Amino acid sequence: MDKNEYMREYYQKNREKILERQREYNREYQKTEQWEKIRSICRWKRQGIIPDSWDAVYKWYLETERCGICDCVLTTGTRNTTTTKCLDHDHSITDDYNIRGVICISCNSSETSIHKYIAPRSSGYQFQRKINGKKIAKHFKTLEEAIAFRDAFDIKDYSPV
Repeated sequence: MDKNEYMREYYQKNREKILERQREYNREYQKTEQWEKIRSICRWKRQGIIPDSWDAVYKWYLETERCGICDCVLTTGTRNTTTTKCLDHDHSITDDYNIRGVICISCNSSETSIHKYIAPRSSGYQFQRKINGKKIAKHFKTLEEAIAFRDAFDIKDYSPV
């Protein structure tokens, strides 16, 4: 009997015991921080979020305790509430960094987000927008400067005539 046959036979005889051991391992693994990190990053990838570094974004996400817009205390958990923490991103940017901030679900569903088109960077803030397939990005040292630029931004200046 070769090794493959032996393994196949062993599995057939011990199938239930092996499957129970795997289920127990999975239950325990799902209680770890590593599982939560992998689960969050996979969810963000499915949502189209593009970071510079997944580790840095996850750390930032964990450390953020207050909403970047309404300043409410953010909550986490399996059940979503109006204060549940979420990672906001610009859906129009699909090929570069598109994260705007960590905010509550209530502010994320609001169309008048203060962070609309503004992404925090390690050295300040970046206004970013895609118009007719062309990416427009401008860097600012403060959030106030970025908001002032965004509010004064005229799309006609960037649209083809």
